[in-house]
Amino acid sequence: KKHYFQVVKGIRQYIKKNKIDILIDVEVIASLFSIPATLFTKTRLITWEHFNLYAGSWLGFLWRLISVRFSYKTVVLTNEDYRAYRKFVSSASIVTIYNFTTIDVKQVSNLNSEVVLAVGRLEKQKGFDRLIYVWKKVCDLHPSWTLNIVGNGSLKVRLEKMVKDLNLQSSVNILPATTNIEDYYTKASLYVMSSRYEGFGLVLIEAKMFGLPCVSFDCKYGPSEIIRSGIDGFIVKDGDINGLADCLNKLMENRTLLKSYGANALQDAHNRFS
Repeated sequence: KKHYFQVVKGIRQYIKKNKIDILIDVEVIASLFSIPATLFTKTRLITWEHFNLYAGSWLGFLWRLISVRFSYKTVVLTNEDYRAYRKFVSSASIVTIYNFTTIDVKQVSNLNSEVVLAVGRLEKQKGFDRLIYVWKKVCDLHPSWTLNIVGNGSLKVRLEKMVKDLNLQSSVNILPATTNIEDYYTKASLYVMSSRYEGFGLVLIEAKMFGLPCVSFDCKYGPSEIIRSGIDGFIVKDGDINGLADCLNKLMENRTLLKSYGANALQDAHNRFS
């Protein structure tokens, strides 16, 4: 904020000096700088959405709609988000491009472990508080299974307290973020997502690349376009704690079904997201 006008001026000087044809914003917030910087120039602006139209505050929602009108194209991550934008703006200015993953898969999971995996920042968005309540219902039926939550964030102490209060210390591990996340995917048999909202959900693709069936709340946006419910995982009504627990139980109790869904997940990951 302090150097806003200097930043805008710097971008403008750079694109004019270097005769830049196309400027790509990685995340809509960057267009706060690039829109004024490219006004009345020949540079075409492409804005790349990182979350979704309704993520965050109403100011964010408003700015996303403003940025579309000043951008040559806005790239969204899901068809569902595309349809949300289309209620307000022309289809010509919006395009969907799915994320893909370049994660290094040396070995897929054999799906023989009794480990469920969740990966993400320990923040409200990711809904790990909801997941811990789900796990309380699951672990009573499957005491030999373990839930690994991998990530850092401001809610770590609160989540650890929840685990302790619900007497889940023996079956829930809250582990620090790592650059070797492949090890956790390889050693898991199931992936679970409990997010309140997403832009896409790249971790679901990563999990599928390792052959893991995925179970997720139907949050906005992403999971319902990545998981084929009843084929390579399950999509559950957002916030349905019992429903998510039931779907986890179903796969944990039937190793044949779990492995069938895992094979389907792996094939789909390569077909659509490689």
